[in-house]
Amino acid sequence: MKILFILMISLNLVACTDSKNNQTSIAQNTTDLNTDLIFLNNKEWDAKQTLDVYDSSSFEDTVLIQKLESKANQGHLGAKMVMLMVKQDQDMKTNKPVDLSINEYYDFALKGQPLAASYAASSIYEVDQDRDIKYIDEVIKVQITLMETAIKGGVIANFPFYISLLLLKEDESSKIDDDWVIDKKNVSKLSKQELQNIINMNKYLAKIGYEISPIYFMQMYYYGYGVKKDIVEACAWANNVDQGLINNELKILIKKIQSERLTSDEEIKCKVLIASYKIDLQNDYEDWLKNHSIVYKDEAQKILENQNIKF
Repeated sequence: MKILFILMISLNLVACTDSKNNQTSIAQNTTDLNTDLIFLNNKEWDAKQTLDVYDSSSFEDTVLIQKLESKANQGHLGAKMVMLMVKQDQDMKTNKPVDLSINEYYDFALKGQPLAASYAASSIYEVDQDRDIKYIDEVIKVQITLMETAIKGGVIANFPFYISLLLLKEDESSKIDDDWVIDKKNVSKLSKQELQNIINMNKYLAKIGYEISPIYFMQMYYYGYGVKKDIVEACAWANNVDQGLINNELKILIKKIQSERLTSDEEIKCKVLIASYKIDLQNDYEDWLKNHSIVYKDEAQKILENQNIKF
């Protein structure tokens, strides 16, 4: 399995494929064709194009390596990134020490390479300290900027990361606890657009089965974080929370929400919403991560426009 898959686990970017040795000949021919077309394009590559080239690459393919070197020498960020990743693969195969090139990825990210931005955001604390990102708030600002670059460039797998950075000041993919409590102080510092992005991203994620979405929405509708307080919505989302994912504070909140007195009309509406949200949450989020979470830039732009997500 290629090293990028290992590197991206912390980001949940499991859309990366296995090595070409595990692909069918038809799939490989398609990838080669895509790679040829990508090389004819002189523009910088988006995240999916970068992965397409990487999935077709190896040190044994001297023709492709020459193409990559030529583009890299011209300053092409995507080609430089693929060259680094292929070198990492080669070192791994020959049992040499593997340089994860975090500083290089960070530099590529600051220049706008979306796949590099996605990885750099999650690995920010491993970047050399001489890059002036010493304080937590500064780090988070940098991470948010990198997330926006990554998402616009096709890494929509980073929706959950973006939300957790803004609401929790944490990377959700590396959380080791069950504390999903939204800090009111964090919310108060967010702009209207950031709050709207959180809401719209979370709606999108809920529809594809992201199990943390109800935890966020339950709190947002109950307390009025970025939305008008709505006990019916809070009730519907609370009843779809997997309580195995939350701490005692949130379990107490669920009991509090469920004990609220609703009118008969509100009770009916809540039951309808519970059923509706439950259907969406049964979708296979892991399958989406594997197959649909890294897309071409034009597809990412359509998703952002359709979901009214703006950076």
